[in-house]
Amino acid sequence: MKIVKLIILLFSFFFSTSYAYSCNFNFKSFGSSPDKESSNFPKLQLKDKQNNIIVTTPIENFCLEEDLQGTAVTLLYIDNGLAKITIERHNFNDRNILKHAILQFGDFKRSKAIEDYKWTGSHFWNLNFQVVGYVAVHNSINKFEKIELTSTLYSKKIINDATTLEK
Repeated sequence: MKIVKLIILLFSFFFSTSYAYSCNFNFKSFGSSPDKESSNFPKLQLKDKQNNIIVTTPIENFCLEEDLQGTAVTLLYIDNGLAKITIERHNFNDRNILKHAILQFGDFKRSKAIEDYKWTGSHFWNLNFQVVGYVAVHNSINKFEKIELTSTLYSKKIINDATTLEK
């Protein structure tokens, strides 16, 4: 009987772990070059005023989770190295990015009186070598969620570029 319980426990652990990390938002290494970008789906590649490369593509290029279909990924390359990953969902009546972010980066306090899919707010995780910012809006006009993973190695350059654009 103990062996059966152990087997069930191991299977449940295996399946819960594989689900939790089935869509790792760090699907590309910071510092990697855009030249190694393989694509099964369409992508749009542009250069901004600072000559940084911006690649926008469906999340299906990196993650095949059905609950994230319709999600856009934008990769910002500075000096030919990946500096920021932005993942956005518009007009979905869910918080699937939030669900995956909590599994990957950890939970945080939210009002229990409001269901997750109606929750509006933001949260930041300061992790080793990256800052992760999440924002969600839910009102009569907008249903929106976005997460940004920014390499701390490139954060000063991102701030400088943004300041330069404002001038």
